[in-house]
Amino acid sequence: MITTNYQRLKEPLILTALFVVGTTIYLIKQFSTPLLFYIDGPYYYVQVKSILSTNTLKYPDPPLTFYLLTIFSIIFSDIMYGVKIGSTILIMLGIYPLYYLVREMSDSKTGYIVVLLYIISPALMRLSLDFIKNSIGLTFVYTSFYSLLKGVGDHRYRYLLFLSIILTGLTHILDFSVLLLVIMFFSFIIYYREHYIPRYIMYTIALLALLLIGGSISTHLMGGDPNKALSLIKNLNIHPIEPRLLGSFFYVLIILLTSIYFLYRESWGHVRYFMYALILTLSILIIPIYPWDYTMRFLLEATILAYIPIGYLIGRIKNSSKILIGILLITFTIPGFINQWIEAKPSISLEEYYEIKDLINKTDQNIVFVIHDPRLRYWFETLTFNIVDDPKDAPPDKELIIVFDRPIRHPLPPGSRLVYNGKFIHAYHIPHSPLYDKMSS
Repeated sequence: MITTNYQRLKEPLILTALFVVGTTIYLIKQFSTPLLFYIDGPYYYVQVKSILSTNTLKYPDPPLTFYLLTIFSIIFSDIMYGVKIGSTILIMLGIYPLYYLVREMSDSKTGYIVVLLYIISPALMRLSLDFIKNSIGLTFVYTSFYSLLKGVGDHRYRYLLFLSIILTGLTHILDFSVLLLVIMFFSFIIYYREHYIPRYIMYTIALLALLLIGGSISTHLMGGDPNKALSLIKNLNIHPIEPRLLGSFFYVLIILLTSIYFLYRESWGHVRYFMYALILTLSILIIPIYPWDYTMRFLLEATILAYIPIGYLIGRIKNSSKILIGILLITFTIPGFINQWIEAKPSISLEEYYEIKDLINKTDQNIVFVIHDPRLRYWFETLTFNIVDDPKDAPPDKELIIVFDRPIRHPLPPGSRLVYNGKFIHAYHIPHSPLYDKMSS
């Protein structure tokens, strides 16, 4: 009886141990500084702060991530702790559906190898510290993929599929787009091979369409992200890949081409349908037709999702060689993970953050700060919401202080005076001036 119970609990116990290890590693990095990382890190603090103070988001965005982080912030009575701990836990929960998805296509040993690769992925480290919504959305994407495959033979998983699709749509447009493409390609391939589409997949497509339409109409659902996606599509243009992104591009490309080679030799079935659908989707992500900042994010997404085809490929290796292949892959991945760990930094130094606090503490409540640079503005907004991007947006009865942390690129209006001259931060009192409004626009 004890042996039977152990076998039944073996998988969840190992996965939970990996979850604890992964969470610990990422929390060590998160708390290596009192600040949040990259440009978007403080953005999440601002959104949670806005929910706690006004019950609404300051910036239109898919809301789920911010409300989940708000719950963590309430639990820990601290927004910084809530964002750091909450995001790490939600991201690491993705190892559960990822494991079961890979096990469904291969075996449990392969699943554990892929989970370890996922935890030490340089791309996941980068994504989790900056594009937090995107990273959390991957947890729901993996759940959707697993439910999509299991739903073929077990209708209970279809409800999980519908739920995870909704959660993905309420989290991030890129994750939702990946899900949309995979399910559409999956449907086309099934229809081409079997001349019918299962009813639950038709319901899934209808749900995806409803979310897409609803998100386009209302910013409360998806923050207007579908409209941003349409704008991106209009600006597609073929261009060379940035040299620093070439490594990621060829890494994903080789995995996809190798997967196609092995898939071609396999019998048709729902795993093969799904793998072809995923490969087509990842191929779209890595095509160099997007603006640079999108190309980088899409490659990060593709690199992380490529662990699914890696799991498929490892599953085709003889059992005696899997551990050796896993050790080799992990060994080759660790240096990149360490390098990303070292490179990941907040967008400002701690000393600059203290200057921001000092400036705000020394100014009157009647002051409105004018800050153009979002990298700087988000950090100011963690401390005060008396901030505008353009002087024209400030109330006419408020005093204006414009803030820079770099040399001024255009002249200030007559009557401007320096009110704060720090090592990093320079602030000038400026009058409400049509001349300045014109120059700053």
